[in-house]
Amino acid sequence: MKRAEIMTWRQWAGVGLLTLSLSNAAWARSCHEQYFLNTPPQIINTKLTQQNYDLCFNGFAVKYSGVTRTPLWAAEYLTRDRLIQARTLDRQGNFHEENRLPPEVRAKLADYRSSGFDRGHMAPNGDMATRAQQFDSFSLANMIPQAPQNNREVWRNVEEATRALGQQEEQVYVVTGPAYLGSRIQRIGNVLVPSYVWKAVYYPKRNAGSAYFAPNDDSGQVEVISLRELTNRVGIDPFPAVSDAIKQRRVDLPTAASKVSRDTAEEPLTPSTQTAPWWMRLLRGIFGQ
Repeated sequence: MKRAEIMTWRQWAGVGLLTLSLSNAAWARSCHEQYFLNTPPQIINTKLTQQNYDLCFNGFAVKYSGVTRTPLWAAEYLTRDRLIQARTLDRQGNFHEENRLPPEVRAKLADYRSSGFDRGHMAPNGDMATRAQQFDSFSLANMIPQAPQNNREVWRNVEEATRALGQQEEQVYVVTGPAYLGSRIQRIGNVLVPSYVWKAVYYPKRNAGSAYFAPNDDSGQVEVISLRELTNRVGIDPFPAVSDAIKQRRVDLPTAASKVSRDTAEEPLTPSTQTAPWWMRLLRGIFGQ
C-alpha cells in the first residue's frame, strides 16, 4: 500500500514538473512573439554585449544590462485589440526591483530617490492591457533615468502617437531603448543616465518603419530617423528580419497623437471607403501603394 502511495505521489510530481515545463515553454514562446518574425534585436556594437540578461515579461521582452542597470531595449508586439483594451485600464503604479536579476546588477529604488530624474518606462504602462502586464511594466528592469520634460511631454507624445498609429494599422512592432553616447555619462546611484532615448516602430501591413530619437534632457527636441540611421547611432538593429531597403527609407512619422487621424478609433481603416490620414498617403507615395 505504501509503495502504491509513493508511486502515486511520484506520478503527481511528474505531472507537476511537466506542467511547469510546458508553462515555461509557453511563457518563453509568448515573449519571443514580441519580436518581428520571432527575431530579437541584434547588438552590433560589441561594447554592449557585457553582462546582459534576457527577461520575459507579460506583454513585452527586455534585454537588461548589468553594466548600465537599465534595459538595452524593451520589445513589444501591439495589436489593435490590445491597444483598445489598454485604454480601459486605469493606472496603478507599483515601481519595484526585479528579483530575477542577481542583486549585484539590479537597479534599486534607492538609486532613483531624490535624483531629479523620472523612472521612465521603456515599454510604457499605456501599452498594457492587463493587470499582470501593467505590474510587470513597473519593474525597474524596464526603467531608465529620464529627464522630467522628456518623459512627461516629448516621450509621452511619442508613445501616444505610436499607439494611435498602431490602432489604425491593426498591429505594430515596437522596440524602445536608451543610448549612451558621448564621453560624459551621468550616474545616479549605480544606474547610468542615458544621453538619448529612442523608439523604433515597424508596421508590417505597410512594410514600413522608422525611429524616434530624442536627447534625454528638457530641450523638448525629437527627430524621426530611418531604422538604418538608428542602428548606425546606437549599435543595435531593432528589426534584423526587416529588409535593408526598408531600413534605409525614412518615414515621416508624427510626433504627437493629435497629428494622427481619429476616424478609425472604432473601426479599422478601409482606404477604399475612408479618407486616409496624411502619414498613410505619404507611405503610399513612397511605396506606390
